[in-house]
Amino acid sequence: SHLLAMQDPISVEANAPYLNTVQRVLTDNLEIRQGETVYTGKTATNKPVHFTSENAEIGKFINVKINKCGAFELYGSEYKEI
Repeated sequence: SHLLAMQDPISVEANAPYLNTVQRVLTDNLEIRQGETVYTGKTATNKPVHFTSENAEIGKFINVKINKCGAFELYGSEYKEI
């Protein structure tokens, strides 16, 4: 509603410091979205993260590079050190 519409930009701003950071994420779910495997997990600060990975396993930690911030969740992909 109107209140949520006002809250969304504030929440996105609060999540902005996570952008372009690498977060250690505990993987807790996987879904197929539009033919793509998308995992879900949580950061150490309990932020939900949706991410792509070739190596994620439910119940295991993985490093995720955050490339997008939503109002209530973060988005990224598996971070592989070079």
